[in-house]
Amino acid sequence: MSKVKTIDEAINENTYTLDAGITQSILSCWSCRRKFLLCANGWHKPDSQDAKFAFGNCGHECLEHLYNTKFNGSVTDIIDSYFIDDQINKELMTILIDAYIEYYSGDMNNEWFNTEEEFDVMYNKYRLRGKIDGVLKVDNKLWLMEHKFFSRIQEDVLLNSLTFNSQILFYALAAEIIYGQKIEGVIYNIVRKPQYKSIQNFTKALDTDTHHFFPRFVITINDKVMMDYKTMLNEKLSEIDAVLDRFLYPYINEEFCVGKYTCEYLDACASRNLIGFVQNDNIFPELTTNNGR
Repeated sequence: MSKVKTIDEAINENTYTLDAGITQSILSCWSCRRKFLLCANGWHKPDSQDAKFAFGNCGHECLEHLYNTKFNGSVTDIIDSYFIDDQINKELMTILIDAYIEYYSGDMNNEWFNTEEEFDVMYNKYRLRGKIDGVLKVDNKLWLMEHKFFSRIQEDVLLNSLTFNSQILFYALAAEIIYGQKIEGVIYNIVRKPQYKSIQNFTKALDTDTHHFFPRFVITINDKVMMDYKTMLNEKLSEIDAVLDRFLYPYINEEFCVGKYTCEYLDACASRNLIGFVQNDNIFPELTTNNGR
């Protein structure tokens, strides 16, 4: 049996470098330096997030397939793979995606540059990596499409936060580098997760107010917001460089240990060991070419 690593050993044996690139998902861990190092080095509990996010992950994969096949591909196999023993969610997802296809069939009339495009671009001396849900042209201007699955949303709060959403701005910056053109904004494509145990009740609600389940928000990105984001990103990447080079200490930010979601590493930090954790070489699971070390 292999020896359980301590937190200190895991941090000191850091093998991640920024040469491998940085994605928005890893960048989002920077709220806590210790969490960032553990995440960037592939330390996770096996399948710790799969069940919690299964519905959203399945829906996102379905939309990815639909847009890649111009709404002509079947998503049955995708849904079946996520809900092998969950007939209710299998039926809910099937009904939801069928309704989406009908409601947004006009999307295929848009001028799409790319859907689900992986990117790997240089920004200053840093390598940015990720995958954009969609890039389309409207009136000779480029827009991003971003798919999100939510159980509940507060529309006014969401709209305010989207004006400076770091994920949107990260993708917009990458797209500007790829296409050499300003990104006008993002079409935030929301799909609401059904909050119904009964298929009949969900179908009735869907027929009564289809838009409630498929709202979209159009958010423009002004030059000042993008300039502020670039300044923030430069500072953040410089700090990450300094922590990786041991010029800054990887402290715990206890403000992020418990909140909307409990930090995956809370038990590990409390016990100072990684019991129940495994180290995965695939630190970029959202990418097909994802080996980061």
